[in-house]
Amino acid sequence: MVISVDENREQTLAIQARQREAQTFEEFKRAETAIAVCAKQCNAQRLLRPLRVVNRYADQLRFQADRTRDRRDHHGYLALIQSIALLHQYQRPIQQLQLEGRTVEYIEVIPSDIAVANMLISAILGSTIDDLPSQTRRLLIQLHDYTRIRAQELGLDSLEGVRFTRREIREKLKLGQTQLSMHLNRLTQYEYVQTYPGSGRKLQYGLTWDGRGREGELVLSGLVDPKTLTEPSPNTAPLPAQKPQ
Repeated sequence: MVISVDENREQTLAIQARQREAQTFEEFKRAETAIAVCAKQCNAQRLLRPLRVVNRYADQLRFQADRTRDRRDHHGYLALIQSIALLHQYQRPIQQLQLEGRTVEYIEVIPSDIAVANMLISAILGSTIDDLPSQTRRLLIQLHDYTRIRAQELGLDSLEGVRFTRREIREKLKLGQTQLSMHLNRLTQYEYVQTYPGSGRKLQYGLTWDGRGREGELVLSGLVDPKTLTEPSPNTAPLPAQKPQ
C-alpha cells in the first residue's frame, strides 16, 4: 500500500524539530529506554502463531474499481482484514479442519475486523486511492477555506463569484511556484478549479468544488458496511473449535 508523503510546511517544521531533539541528552535517555520497549514488542509479535485466516465474508465485500491500481489496493485491503484477525488470534477460537489426513488450524474473520479495516483504509489510505493525490487534495481544501472567507468579506452568497490569482494563493498559502503550479494544474484538469481571463495575460481562477468529502469526512466509496453482512454458512463441517489460550 502506497502512503503519500506529506509535503506541507508544518510537517517539515515538525521533522526539523524532531531532528534537533535527537541531539539532546533527553533524547539519548529516551533512546535507551526505547530498546527495552522494542524488545517487548518483538517478543509479543513472536507469540503470534502462523495460523491460516479464513474470511467467510469475502464474497460479500466490495471495493471501488475505477482505476487499474484498484486491483492492487483491493488485494491490500483484504490482506489488512486478515492481519487484523491474525492479531486477535488469542481472543478467537481456533478452528480445526481435517484435510487429506492432516489437521489444519485456522481462525476466522469476524465483522469487527472488517469494520476496523474500513476505518483504517478510509482514514489513512483514502487519499491514495481517491481521485486526487494527498497534497493536491490538501490544496483544494485550503482553496475552499480561503474562497469561503473571501466570499464572506465580499458579501457573496456563494463561492462562484470569488476569483483569485496564482500569486495571491502563493503568497497566502506560502507555497513554492513549482509546487503550486503542479497541484493547481491538476485541480484544473480534474475540474475542481476553473480558469477565467484576467487583466493582461494573467489568468484568474475560481473554485467549482462545493466542499463535500473534506478531510475527516472521507469515506471510500464501494466499501460494505459490516453491519449489513449476513452470517455465512460454512462450506465444510470443521472439527470442534479450541478455546483461545
